[in-house]
Amino acid sequence: PEITDFEYDKLEEELKKLDPKNPVLQIVGSTTSASDKIKHDKKMLSLEKTYVLEDLVSWMGSEEILSTMKLDGISCSLVYQDGDLFLAKTRGDGTFGENITKKVMWISNVPKFISYKNKVEVRGELFCDEESFFKLSKEMSDIGLEKPTSQRNIVAGLMGRKDNLELCRYIKFMAFDYISDEPVKTEE
Repeated sequence: PEITDFEYDKLEEELKKLDPKNPVLQIVGSTTSASDKIKHDKKMLSLEKTYVLEDLVSWMGSEEILSTMKLDGISCSLVYQDGDLFLAKTRGDGTFGENITKKVMWISNVPKFISYKNKVEVRGELFCDEESFFKLSKEMSDIGLEKPTSQRNIVAGLMGRKDNLELCRYIKFMAFDYISDEPVKTEE
């Protein structure tokens, strides 16, 4: 360690006073378990795909649609309660997912707080873009870990790790679904 435990504890206490809701405080000294299964309130299915334009046109009917790039990672559910990121979980088998909240706290583009105070669930994809993958690969190599083989595999690998949670900072999140009693005005 670069500083003593006493110095570290003082810094942690100072952060608690300055910003009691800081997400880092949720991570300090924590460990996670791969067997930490959480039931989905609503079954979390995989997205359907098509390569036939006519099928897409038939599916959309007269509705306006929003399309996004295909991201290759793992599905994730973010649950907000009272405006705070309360729980993050994988899709798992669709009925039960794994609790990955401590890991998701490291992902910079996941909002840790939102203004909406009722319960809301945002589903999306965790992924690693090319630039982040190269940086992550180098850092993993530098600290003596096995170099990842693909962008998709590293996301699943990091979400399954029990240590080096800080490596999750190379992961990004893209939302594709919103589940709440309060409807949104537009898909975007």
